[in-house]
This record gives sequence, C-alpha cells and structure tokens, in this order.
Amino acid sequence: MSKLLNGIYRVISSYALAIVLFVLLFFLILFGTLYQVDNGLYLAQKKYFESIYVIHQMGPIAIPLPGGYTLLALFGVALIGGMLRVRKAWNRAGILIAHAGVLVMLISSGITFHFSDRGHMRLFPKEESNEYQSYHDWNIEIGKPAAGAKLHLIPDKQFKDLSGDKTRTFESAELPFDVTVSRFTPNGVPVPPNAPIGGDAPVVDGYRMASLPPEKEAEINTPGVYVSVKDKETGETTDGILWGLDIEPLTVQSGDVYYTIGLNRKRYAVPFVLHLDEFIADFHPGTNMASAYEAYTNRIANNKISIRFIYTMCLPRSSIIRV
Repeated sequence: MSKLLNGIYRVISSYALAIVLFVLLFFLILFGTLYQVDNGLYLAQKKYFESIYVIHQMGPIAIPLPGGYTLLALFGVALIGGMLRVRKAWNRAGILIAHAGVLVMLISSGITFHFSDRGHMRLFPKEESNEYQSYHDWNIEIGKPAAGAKLHLIPDKQFKDLSGDKTRTFESAELPFDVTVSRFTPNGVPVPPNAPIGGDAPVVDGYRMASLPPEKEAEINTPGVYVSVKDKETGETTDGILWGLDIEPLTVQSGDVYYTIGLNRKRYAVPFVLHLDEFIADFHPGTNMASAYEAYTNRIANNKISIRFIYTMCLPRSSIIRV
C-alpha cells in the first residue's frame, strides 16, 4: 500500500503532470475561444469550461479533451502535490505563497460554480424590489392571480429536453388539474399560421410557436413551450402557448377558481429591499451609445436604510440625460 501511495504522490507532484495539464488547458482555451466566435460565450462555457469532458470537432476529426472542470480539479490536486514536494525554507516562501494563492482561487471558483446563483434586478427610478431574475433559467409558474398567492414551479431543467413530439405531464395534489408540457424551444416567437416560419408546430388561439436560431448572447434567448391543462374532475382540456415575453399569462378556470400559468425567468429572493432613487446616463453626442452610467440606490432592511450605493461606470463623458 505504501508503494502505491508513494507512486500516486510522485505522479501528482511531478513536473510532467503540470506540463501535460498546461498543454491540455492551452488547447481547451484555444478551441473554446474559436467555438465562442460562432456560438457565444454561454454555450462555450457550458461545453468547454464547465464540463467533465468535451469532444471538439475539427472538420471530420473528433478530438476528445478533458473539460475545464476536470482540468482545474486536477490542477488543484497537482498544486497540493507541488506544495508538499517543495522544500520548506524561508527562501521558498514565495513559491509556497504563489501555489497557495492559486489553490485558494481554484477552491473559491469551485464553490462559486456549485453554490452561487447569478442574475439581474431590473428597476426604474423610484421602484424597489427584493428579488432578482436569472440570466438563463426559466420556470413555468402556476398560481392564483392574487397578491401573495402560492406559486407552483416547474423548473426548465424538467422540460427543456421536450423537443419535437416529446411530452411530460406534471401533477400536484394541491392543483385541480394536470399540466402536460411539450415542444420546448430555447429561442422562439409566436407567429400567425400563415407566417413563413413555424413549420408544422400546432396552432393554438391563432398562433404557432416558431423556433429561432440561438442568440450568441444567451441572455437574449426567449423560450417558448406548449402546455395542455386537463381538469381532474371534468376532464376538460385547455391548450396554450407559453412564451417568455408574454404580457399576460395563460388563464384557466377550475370550478369557480381561476389560475394563471406563465413562463418566467427564475427568481431569487434576497433578505433586503433595493430602492432605485435616480439613474443618470451619458451618451456619446448624436448617438444612443452610452458612455457612462450612474445609479443611486438604497439598501433597505427592517424598514431602515442601511447602505446607500452609488454605482458608476465611466467612459468619456458627453451630455447628461436624466431618466
């Protein structure tokens, strides 16, 4: 057993392993950057840098590579091996500190990857909110149209694989109906039946959902999905199309109670309220291209203003437009 552990230690602390990892990381970054040109940052991150492994297509040639997740995990192991191998002396303190710093960054990035949620909060002046929205994740939200009513959520990871004729039915003992989801498209738009796009997608209420090519900036993608709502008592079915930019949700009735069903970005609550006092934007003369922003906000917790933020992004300034 000691020989085996010795062999493992020699491998993970060797310069050869470090060189191999650096070479693999070089090719991964190269291929991922080239892929990003045509497919955008989000898809490149998912395929090359957040994956266990990746198959890169170079024409007819398939090149298997470890993904960024695997490589960085191995780098962490190699750094620990290197720190154990380095002779402990004052003249080697810089090497140990450098290794430890990179290891801390790797660990913190791993924690961020697994446990953080990212999104945005959209506010107009004098508005406030205690929740922010995801950039890429969506939910089907089902509930009564009343303030504070409980929402039943179907995360997009449970239906974004439903392309073509695939369907999946979702049930809840708290709801008087079942919801069948089908024909998910990650980027689409409702169009009239005679539109040149839309293919053979079913027509519901005078519209069909047309699929669009994914945007390079994945935040711009607006998904769409078909739903069929079946009442548990009467068996009556209501069909509908949910779209991420719908102004009004789909409304269904069960008995004397109305429910709304909508497709919305995933929302996260925060333990405070953010109030936007004022927003100032600079624009380059004669254009609508922004050159600087200023936002004055208050963080309100327990009905008290705890922190006042002034966010500024400055570029060469021009005339100020107050919103």
